[in-house]
Amino acid sequence: MKPPHLLTLGVVIASILLLATTPSAAAPQLTIRDVAVETITETSAVISWSTNAKATGEVRFGTNPSYGSVVVSPLGSRSNHVVTVSSLEPATTYYFEIAARSRSGRTDTDQGSFTTNATEPPPTGNSFACL
Repeated sequence: MKPPHLLTLGVVIASILLLATTPSAAAPQLTIRDVAVETITETSAVISWSTNAKATGEVRFGTNPSYGSVVVSPLGSRSNHVVTVSSLEPATTYYFEIAARSRSGRTDTDQGSFTTNATEPPPTGNSFACL
């Protein structure tokens, strides 16, 4: 049998490790809100959102719900996030998922979709020039 002080030390170490890797019970649940897709063009879109606590964020996106590409919010841990998704195809529907993580380890996700604008066709008909 192990001496009692080693057993107690082992329990203390296990408790510390568990507390260090478990989200804080005192920390509020992280919530993503106010998701908006703005400034949609033929090849890009701006996605913004906020969180109720400072968090890092990223946007996973693709032409199907399994996504495929990722853009990380470039400004680190904050409450308001904005990312630009670029190099997109015109007139294409894209699906996205926002993932946020707070310093306390809380996480949240939210999903959405948008369609890029179609490329404007060149003007048709006669062209006139004034001389």
